[in-house]
Amino acid sequence: MAMSKTKRNLTTLALAWALTQLILSNANAQPSYFEQGYAHNDYIHKKPLFEALGNGYTHIEADIFLLKDSLVIAHWFPYWKHKRTLESLYLAPLWQMFRTDGPHFNFPPITLVIDIKSSPRKTYLALRSQLSANM
Repeated sequence: MAMSKTKRNLTTLALAWALTQLILSNANAQPSYFEQGYAHNDYIHKKPLFEALGNGYTHIEADIFLLKDSLVIAHWFPYWKHKRTLESLYLAPLWQMFRTDGPHFNFPPITLVIDIKSSPRKTYLALRSQLSANM
């Protein structure tokens, strides 16, 4: 009986050591990205861009509606969420990342797919204007 308890303790100790080694070996590893991964509807999160990138996605989709002069992010018509804009959730954070990291930007290419959900021509013109203003 004492032998099986000792064996069990050694097994537990060995597993704990192996798990610690695995955690330590991955602590300094570069993050991995999904080359074919695609993040969609992440804007229900507080920081959709950073959460998608943090989970390894570099292909990200944002659905936009033109409301007055704002490009609002939503999958369905955004009756109440007028402050969740393309600029605040995606464009400004991307520009900040590029400005901060500059030539040391440590990500593979990022693709931001824009799905226009409202009047195509008006929404596209607003999108083009907003993108041009940020360049």
